[in-house]
Amino acid sequence: MKTTTKSILIGMLLASGVIVANAELPNLRPDGGLDYMFMDILNEYGGEANLGAVRGKLGAELNPYLALEGHVGTGVVSDHDDRFDDEWKLTEMWGIYVRGILPLHERVKVYGLFGITRTEFENTRTDNGLELDVNYHTAGYSYGLGIEAFPLEKLSVVVEFVSLIDELEITGSRDEKWPEISGISVGAKYYF
Repeated sequence: MKTTTKSILIGMLLASGVIVANAELPNLRPDGGLDYMFMDILNEYGGEANLGAVRGKLGAELNPYLALEGHVGTGVVSDHDDRFDDEWKLTEMWGIYVRGILPLHERVKVYGLFGITRTEFENTRTDNGLELDVNYHTAGYSYGLGIEAFPLEKLSVVVEFVSLIDELEITGSRDEKWPEISGISVGAKYYF
């Protein structure tokens, strides 16, 4: 699944780059949005936790095929790891991304996303009757796919799958034992 997603993403970004090279850059089209993300954390021992996060987005389309975007988020739902008696909670998340856009129709777009994400988690576990709080923070390359539909001219509904942190780590920023993080988000975006 990861190889297929990466191949599709790279193809969309390359196609966008070729189109951008031949297109004029009109005025920027700024946008802002809000979404809810269903997050999945997989640790090195095979344990899994499912979290919820709220994420805000600000960005701008450089042209119909390329956009830049920044995300900031925080956790709203924590979860216990399904193999161990510890609780995970997202405390902060932010990232910077490039979106390669493929317009399918005047009201539907698909896009590939590539960028860098930084996350911070709080992990609470019980060890020999003592409750321990451990903070984890990590940064890594992120990639994803999304679809955007426009029920109104300036308002869109967005569904996105993104791998926030995986084996494509930024050198020195991620220990191999830290979890892989992915998510599916549903939200809305407004174009100014």
